[in-house]
Amino acid sequence: MSSLVYEVGLYPDAGAISSSIGADYQIETTHKYKVIVDASCDETWVRANWGSTLSPPLGLYSSHPSEPFTRIKRVNASLVSRQQFTDSGGVQHDARQWTVDVTFGFLTYEQLTQTSLSGDPGDAQIQISFEPVEWQKPVDVDVNGVPVLNSANMPYDPPVMRDDTRWLLKITRNEKLLSLADLASWANVVNADTFNGCPPKTWKVSPPRIVGVLSPYLDLIYYRVEWALEYNPDTWQAIVLDAGYQELVLTMVGALQTYDLVNIRDKQGMLVQGPTPLNGNGAQLTRPVTSKNAVFNKFDIYKSKNFADLNFPDNVFVTRPFL
Repeated sequence: MSSLVYEVGLYPDAGAISSSIGADYQIETTHKYKVIVDASCDETWVRANWGSTLSPPLGLYSSHPSEPFTRIKRVNASLVSRQQFTDSGGVQHDARQWTVDVTFGFLTYEQLTQTSLSGDPGDAQIQISFEPVEWQKPVDVDVNGVPVLNSANMPYDPPVMRDDTRWLLKITRNEKLLSLADLASWANVVNADTFNGCPPKTWKVSPPRIVGVLSPYLDLIYYRVEWALEYNPDTWQAIVLDAGYQELVLTMVGALQTYDLVNIRDKQGMLVQGPTPLNGNGAQLTRPVTSKNAVFNKFDIYKSKNFADLNFPDNVFVTRPFL
């Protein structure tokens, strides 16, 4: 590729480098290069490969030689003339001289995470965002761990509700190849491993949002895949107060012990009108019900997988785009 670039360098005049201030008050610098390439190279090729013989090579999104926090934002090429070029070995080539205007400037976060140094969208850094999710949840215990029960030690029906907030982490990255079957296997799955310092079962991933994008650089379709992960510090297990309308009662038939399921009745012999707290073994809980004797059952209601298989950064909270 670089053998087709015969000569490249800044124009030897005062106008070779110029600066301007953009609408966001950030300085942009434009370098004007004289580039001589083989006659077989068209404008698209020149824009992509004009700086391949420089040290270090320069290309789309490369850093400024003396200002590493700026990147190449735009490359414009215009044909100047047709000419013959004689290389160091005395061989003549049918060549073309181009003027290449290269603009360096600061890229936005979106530009940084949708592009890459190589120009290949598959090499781009991930994009990260956080947003709160507001919802209401039923309250089984108060802030002191005391079960929320009425004066008869019965759960409220309907249950007491309170506002709650969870954090939604969105991770967007480019993918050139997708497997819909693999993506579907991650729908509503919780982490089986430690994810970004959080214990298992505290993160749940939703089916990703996928948008197809055309890459002019590679002339192919790639995909912007947005993953949404919701954090629940209480874990995504179902945690419910052990309670019901029936209890298990021990019955002795000779030396044989059996447990019968019977309806729970109040002191007047009437069927209870609400679920009664149980002791974890199917019998009524000894009253009064407190935070010390209340029994809560946990159930895994979501499948779990190792989030390490998603190949996200080890700590997305400090991940930033390349500089």
